[in-house]
Order: sequence, then structure tokens, then C-alpha cells
Amino acid sequence: MLLFLLGLNSVVEARGSFYTVGKNLSENLAQSTWDNLDMDCVNVDEFLRILGDSNDRARKRIASLGGGSSVEDFGSGYIQGLINVLEVVIEHCTAECSKIGRFAGEQAAFIFCEVSTAAGKTATFKGLEDIPNIGCGEPYSISCESEFYSEAKDMCSYYARGTTFYKYYRASYQGCCSYNPDSSR
Repeated sequence: MLLFLLGLNSVVEARGSFYTVGKNLSENLAQSTWDNLDMDCVNVDEFLRILGDSNDRARKRIASLGGGSSVEDFGSGYIQGLINVLEVVIEHCTAECSKIGRFAGEQAAFIFCEVSTAAGKTATFKGLEDIPNIGCGEPYSISCESEFYSEAKDMCSYYARGTTFYKYYRASYQGCCSYNPDSSR
């Protein structure tokens, strides 16, 4: 789905040796880009932007060159190379960010239940800005919220209900499952 939104698709047809030249070039360019971004999933949205822009630029340039089998082969290979690296990075980052989100949700639920039980009321959370991020932030927040809800319901169901409970953890309320990699926070 993400590839579709970026205008990338894997429906390419290999026809000649320039396909391989284009594919090899873009795979190495894409991997170098990811390496230069420290292979850090926090940077995955920037990686997506760069590859999406490269894809758009390649498509326009191919069209402006008037086509021809060699140009089309190179372009098809180039786009496929971007897709190949992008799929690996997205799969890795989705898994990593989801895993971290589940851990964060579990730990936050423990604190929520301990504080709520000690205070005798549903704990509150002061708020954390949720930084929009498709590649890591969404899997993180979704996994965190799911784990938090499940753990809190199991550990302290009496407090795990109502608006205050939802505001404590939901990213949409700037709760503890907000994704915020900002180091100044």
C-alpha cells in the first residue's frame, strides 16, 4: 500500500541489459541513501521522500527523452531497484518500531496501574507531542496503544476505563503512546 501511495509499483518488464544497469544503479543509490541516514528507522520518512522524489524525477525524465527500448529498460530497472531496497527497509522498520511500541506500551501500562492504584484514582499524563511519521511513528503508536490497553485492562481494569484513561495513552490525545523522537523534548 505504501509503495502505491508513493507512486511506486513493481509492475515492470525486463527487456534488455539496460534494465540490469538501471536496477543495479538505483539499488546502490537507495542503499547508500539509507546508509547515509544511519539506517535509523527514525529517518525512514525522509528516506521515503527521497526515493519517491527520485522515482518521480526518473519517470518525468524518461518521458522527456521520448522513450525507446533502451531508455525504457533502464527506467524500468531503475524503478525496480528503488522498490527492492524500499521494501526491505519498510519491512525492517515496521517490525522494529512495532516491537519498540509494544515494549513502551507494556512499560507505560505498568506505571499507569501502579500510580492509579497508589493514588486511588485514574492516573493522568501531562502530554507528549505526537510527531507525524508514517514509516516508524504509525507502527510504534499503534503497537504501543494496543499493548497499553491490553496490559492495563489485565493489571488494573478498575482504572482502565473512561476519558482520563484514554487520554493517558492515546497518541491522538498526546498520550504516552505518542511518537516523539525529538531529542529536545
